Amino acid sequence: MNGLFEKLQYCPEEIHARNGLRAIVLLSGGMDSTVAMWWALLHYKNVDAVTVDYNQPHRMEVEYASKLADLTGTPLRTIHLDLPEDFWGLQNFLTRGQAGLMTGIAALDISHEGADIVHGILRTDAFGDVNRDHLDRLADILSHPEDIHPIGLATPLRAVADKQAAAALGFYYGAPFLSSWSCRHPADGKPCGECAQCQARKEVADGFEERFGISWDEVTRWQDVLGSPIHPVVRDELPEELYVLKEAFLQAGCMDYASPVWRYNAPDGTVRAASLIKEPAVLLNDSESRGGMHKAVTVSGWLGIGQYWEFVIFDDGKTAFTDEMPERTVVEEKLLSLIRNGG
Repeated sequence: MNGLFEKLQYCPEEIHARNGLRAIVLLSGGMDSTVAMWWALLHYKNVDAVTVDYNQPHRMEVEYASKLADLTGTPLRTIHLDLPEDFWGLQNFLTRGQAGLMTGIAALDISHEGADIVHGILRTDAFGDVNRDHLDRLADILSHPEDIHPIGLATPLRAVADKQAAAALGFYYGAPFLSSWSCRHPADGKPCGECAQCQARKEVADGFEERFGISWDEVTRWQDVLGSPIHPVVRDELPEELYVLKEAFLQAGCMDYASPVWRYNAPDGTVRAASLIKEPAVLLNDSESRGGMHKAVTVSGWLGIGQYWEFVIFDDGKTAFTDEMPERTVVEEKLLSLIRNGG
């Protein structure tokens, strides 16, 4: 990745996650919320998504939110609000008050088990209601004395400087942000290329290579296979400690815990596994030429800030793992936990 993560200057203290167990992602279908959802899928065991159809003129976002949820098998609730179309805010595409509105809707689905409501808010967003202190106060208001776990408002994109850096973070995670939708004035189902949102997406590509050392063509090639250079690589040879774990797992008959995983042909000539992808044909009409779906057992975790590891055992005997892996005991405990919890 040529030091991509280091160039992002990732600041996790800007996220303010509190729950750690369940996330509810506010998924608009746009670029920022797509990256935020991938962050959530990598950091929480249980993730749901909410999209709000409030008569916004850019209705394609609602359709793309549904596609992204189907792509990952994420449960999605679509909430319909009949806001008058002559509201000044709707006509001018502003987001004043939107953070509170969306937070309140997501909070309706939180029990005493709590959850983190995940926003795609950027550090450069200007309205006061997306201020980090305001969001913390809003989360505090949602709490109840009988809550078992906390409620938080997590803002993963605030961990990086701006929208271009958020796109770089999405590239790193494998979030298909180029398959999201932002245009406010589509024509014949295609982006207009002229509105402020189309221009903002164009500006993400401009100067990307100079800033992060990765060409936009390379970003596009990885996006075209729903991939990322941090995804685990399918390898013919395993280190002895991983081979022993794999064989013990298979001999115990534990492939019953397998789930669909996208195994694809990566632009760098490797074959990789994207465990978050469940229905690639939702976005890729020719998905069969780029890879295939396989049953696999996956365990994963973090070695440090931004250093992701994953170990994948396929039902055809193939194995994939990331370049950096933890000690054998960590992987073993993850596999045992999978068995104890029934998948």
